[in-house]
Amino acid sequence: MSLYVDVKFTQLLSARLDRFSQKGDYLWNFRCPICGDSKKIKYKARGYIYRHGDDDNLLFKCHNCNAGMLFVNFLRVLDGSLYQQYTLENYTATKELNALPKLKKKIYESPELKSAISVLSLDSNHAAIQYIKARKIPKDKWNLIYYTDNFSKFIEAVQPEETRYKALTDPRLIFPFYNKAKQITYLQGRALLPSKFRYVTLKLKDDEPKLYGLERWNSDPDVKTYVVEGPIDSLFLPNCLALAGSTIDYKNTFDDTHNTVFVFDNEKSNKDIVHEMQKVAEIGFSICVWPESVKEKDINEMICGGYTSEELVELIDKNTCARLEAVFRLNNWKRG
Repeated sequence: MSLYVDVKFTQLLSARLDRFSQKGDYLWNFRCPICGDSKKIKYKARGYIYRHGDDDNLLFKCHNCNAGMLFVNFLRVLDGSLYQQYTLENYTATKELNALPKLKKKIYESPELKSAISVLSLDSNHAAIQYIKARKIPKDKWNLIYYTDNFSKFIEAVQPEETRYKALTDPRLIFPFYNKAKQITYLQGRALLPSKFRYVTLKLKDDEPKLYGLERWNSDPDVKTYVVEGPIDSLFLPNCLALAGSTIDYKNTFDDTHNTVFVFDNEKSNKDIVHEMQKVAEIGFSICVWPESVKEKDINEMICGGYTSEELVELIDKNTCARLEAVFRLNNWKRG
């Protein structure tokens, strides 16, 4: 949980860091506040917050003054108040994950979920509930999320022939994927603790698109459909589906190009994302090209940063474009 808290407080600290920008999943750049960076060249930014390998903590390093330390120590130097909040939140999260309360009576809808538990059945002080609250997932969507305290045992119960993830005995959130007939087609485990395998998706049915939210999707062409990358992100937008890392036959999956809007993550440095944006734009779908004012990398980070779902819908609609305009704006965005 420490890594998640480090990332959260990096965003909270960003307002105090000049020329702050995110360069990768766990990489941020800014002017070093310790040495002041270059006095003559104001655009020089040689301070970095980053993750080393699979470490559970972020680090700070300045390539001008060579200062280096754990992120938590960097936070303590810059902002004592934020540091106090950090230590309290990190302690609470760690304590909860090391002493998980007993589970209440199981609730499940299908045989595939018998080895999991609905988060609605968890105590309010359970670490999984605290995580969901920290991500600001709406309460009316909690019924869509399940939990297991041992992912390896969950896999063994659901798909015993799957042996690649036996070592993953960590607690995870479980996101069931359904088809339109409300049959479970995939099960995705989302790690609550730092893990090399942050997401693991089990395929239960062949010849089914890996799209999250199909059982709730209104495919009426008069109703706008939003398509995002991650299941959690999809819970903040109306009539929204999530690709969950899949590459699908866009044209045959979505008959209507006019009222389907693809909302990819705000990561212009990610070549795969840029490629998919170009692909759907060339087919004729609308895409959201995020404005420079948005610094967060995905929908959930934007929600945690203060946006409401209504404000995000308005922002997305305002920055939705198609065809030649989409290609033009996308080229400017990725070069920005």
